Parts: sequence; C-alpha cells; structure tokens
Amino acid sequence: MNDFITFGSPDRFEISARWTSDIEARDRLPLDDGWSTGDLRITVGNQVLTENRFGQSSRDHLSWYLSPVLDWLITSWTWLFHEEGYAWLDKSGDSAAVATISAIKRTIASSSDAEHDLYKLTQEWWQRHALRAADSSALYPDVYFRRVGDDIEISWLDRQPSYAPDGLAIALLPGCAVLPVRAVAEPLWQFLDWATSTATPVFDADVLRIATLRNAFGSLRK
Repeated sequence: MNDFITFGSPDRFEISARWTSDIEARDRLPLDDGWSTGDLRITVGNQVLTENRFGQSSRDHLSWYLSPVLDWLITSWTWLFHEEGYAWLDKSGDSAAVATISAIKRTIASSSDAEHDLYKLTQEWWQRHALRAADSSALYPDVYFRRVGDDIEISWLDRQPSYAPDGLAIALLPGCAVLPVRAVAEPLWQFLDWATSTATPVFDADVLRIATLRNAFGSLRK
C-alpha cells in the first residue's frame, strides 16, 4: 500500500491521505464517489482525530471516499476561513462544536415559527463548518472549523458517526485548538491540490466528476 501523503505539521494541523483500491468492483461502488476510495488522517496538536477502534484493533485513519471531503472543502472554503459569526445569538463563549450542537438541539424541537426558521439557519451554518456535512453516511469525526479573529478554531466532539458499523468507535475526547490561519489553510490547500491533480478515473462518468472537481478548485484558486 502506498504511504500517506502528508500536509502540515502534527503539532499544529496535519492532514494526510492516500488513494487505495477497493475490494469491490467499480460498478458496485457509488456512482459519484466510487472512484475516490482512500484513507484519511487528521491530526491537531498531536492528537489524531481520526483514530478509531474496531473490535480489538485500532487505526489512526479512516477508510472512505475522499471525493465528498474534496467537494465540501472547495464549496465551503470561503465560509471556513472567513465566517466567524454564528447564525444564532450566542453568548456562551463555547467552541463551535459545542455551540452548534447546542443551538441545533434547542431549535429542532421548538413549535415556534421563529425557532423553526432559526433551526434552518443553524443547520445551514452546520453544513458550512462541520466536516460531517461532507457526507452524512461517512465515518468522519465530528470536527468544526471556524474563523476566530485572526485565527482558526478547530473544535471537535466525541459524538459517534450515525452509520458506523457495529464494533467501530471513533477514539476521540472533546477538544478545541486555536491556530494561525496559515497553519490550517495551507495544508488543506495542498491536500486539495494533490488530490485533484492525482485522482484517477475508472468509468467515463468518473472523468466528468474529476473534471468538475478540478474546475471548481481552479475557480477557487482564482
């Protein structure tokens, strides 16, 4: 198996990935993302956020499709690095991970029309800042990125993925780190550059999907 391609520094922020081969034939994999099977590892402050246990074994990475992460990063890039304010009034001073889930729980069950509208805005904010918004069926850790002044806050919870197979658990305690923008943006940009330039199609439909990602990244670059 190929070694991980690593971007950033584990004592601050590091994202590592590698393409892998799926044991299933391409025509049995998801049409949009099946070409992008890979391993993903995210480290913040020397804590591996993707560490997981399955039965008696443990790994420091997650195996899934990389395409949803690429698409989400490209689409959400401006929000991740420029949107500091929440879509709701928040005076708690909590991290984005804590504040967002608290706001969602507070508004989702309300019968008030105003609270219902606020829930929609809160959910949209979540989609722009939460890694899990990339693919709700994936096994990503519950991680959030938010601009805070001149820095980037990365925060996370220990909530398990909704569709994790029996016996699999993300080995993560809640936490938060505030880092210089460049320490986060630069590795993520390099990751996008690597992934979009090395992606390999299998089906004709994959060619179009990869071209779409490359064009979107090119537009973001401009």
